Amino acid sequence: TESPVTFSSGAATIQNLVVSTTFTQSFGALTVLGPSQFNGPVTLSGGTLTLHGPSYATGEFTLSGGTLTGSGTLTITGGHALISGAMTGSGYTILAGTGTISSLNLDDDRLVRIAGTTAWTGASYERIYFNYLGSGGGAGRMETTATGVFDIRTDALMVNLSGTAGQFTNAGVIRKTFGTGTTGLDVQVVNSGAFDVQTGTVRLGAGGTHTGSFSTSGSGVVNFDRGVHHLQGASALTGSISFTGSTQNGVADVTTIDGSYA
Repeated sequence: TESPVTFSSGAATIQNLVVSTTFTQSFGALTVLGPSQFNGPVTLSGGTLTLHGPSYATGEFTLSGGTLTGSGTLTITGGHALISGAMTGSGYTILAGTGTISSLNLDDDRLVRIAGTTAWTGASYERIYFNYLGSGGGAGRMETTATGVFDIRTDALMVNLSGTAGQFTNAGVIRKTFGTGTTGLDVQVVNSGAFDVQTGTVRLGAGGTHTGSFSTSGSGVVNFDRGVHHLQGASALTGSISFTGSTQNGVADVTTIDGSYA
């Protein structure tokens, strides 16, 4: 359609959707069984948008409430602002452009793949929650591809609420460039890329297996905290690194370093 699309009540199921201007959903349930193409700004502030086919958003995509779900892959090549709301279902959300995440709820094995540059911003009380519904379908996952950058600009938390543990996999760059306090990555982190803390502290609080690099500069600190961390032979630690694991339920948190540590 060439006209703006606003969905604000009821429930509808359609075969495919092409929107050339703006798309706004504030309530209700819209299900698209086949392909979707959003060529203008998209705002999801409430309700449930279910995408089962391959979907593309070339304009600014804003999630400020509601739920994006479905088995399809949504590729966002324009900007993105993930302010609040949820992403669930077995599909993928690919963030291929430049944008921000303030807070986000993930569940039901949803994968958010960062292939462009995404800044984690917002207040320290805002969260990225994994398994926020406690579903049996998986906790949700995030990953940074070889071309992706996850720029931490907050002292907030990434945390698993219940059930199956969430996972954040990095094959690109995770860096902290703003905030003098502690950012908690309290889900399993698997790092095969570059992890660079330039200010404040980033806590790894749920274990992980690593073949990539961890480095710091300025006042930055990488803190290996709770969980079992295995730094394999290809891994490298450089700069201000701290180890503060404890003992829970009679099992000690363990960090094994097989790579280089300078």
